[in-house]
Amino acid sequence: MNTQTIRIIEWMLLPPGVTILLLLVVIYTLNNNKKGYKNRDNKSPFIIWLAIFSLYFMSINYTANSLTSLLERPDIHPPLTIEQIKTENAQAIIILGHGRYPKAPEYNNEDTLNTGGLARARYGAKLHRETGLPILLAGGSPYGESNSEASIMKKVLENEFNVPVRWLEERSKNTYENALYSSQLLKKENIKRVLMVTHSRDIIRALGAFEKVGILQVTPAPTLFGQKPTSNSIKSFTPNPYALSRNAVALHELAGMYWYNLRYGVK
Repeated sequence: MNTQTIRIIEWMLLPPGVTILLLLVVIYTLNNNKKGYKNRDNKSPFIIWLAIFSLYFMSINYTANSLTSLLERPDIHPPLTIEQIKTENAQAIIILGHGRYPKAPEYNNEDTLNTGGLARARYGAKLHRETGLPILLAGGSPYGESNSEASIMKKVLENEFNVPVRWLEERSKNTYENALYSSQLLKKENIKRVLMVTHSRDIIRALGAFEKVGILQVTPAPTLFGQKPTSNSIKSFTPNPYALSRNAVALHELAGMYWYNLRYGVK
């Protein structure tokens, strides 16, 4: 199963795709049942309410904050301090790719980094300036693009942040392959300890992937902390599109953790 097929399945199983599927089931049931709601065995009302409640709970900040708290553990993986960086004795920085902004019109219709990828590159540049450590960029072409995510990051880091890049890992299509191919590449350079830059919400899965590969000793370098205090105010329970997006991202990551455990044995 290729990356694109997996992504389409994921979209249909996460909100709002799952809500649309539930409503399509209702339409199909009603069209094939002349008695409609009068039929005692008709499950349409239940499915309609299920669709409404699923959409509601996936559209409020209370749910988004609760799900994000399962992924981001600043008590375990806090932002790195200068003191901690010095004691880790890392030999390199790995920045994991996050995706691309394809054919950006303001950049001569060339692919560049998306918002999340730019945030990772920025933080990686900061770590490089503070430590002087060489950088490895990890990210291939998961959808068969002509240029890799790593090469796009390299262009941004060198041309816009004036930060040199030593290695590119361009074979990977997902985070587990990021870990596998990056570890193999750095092993040849006799590098054993690294700082790994990724979103705070991705740390558990990414760190698990590197631990499963078992070649490098990895210190997480999380960025973009999205966790907010869970509030009981009316605002936390009011549906809004921003919360729907946050919930979709959190569910995507939780599903990814389950999939990595199933496919790769990542804990």
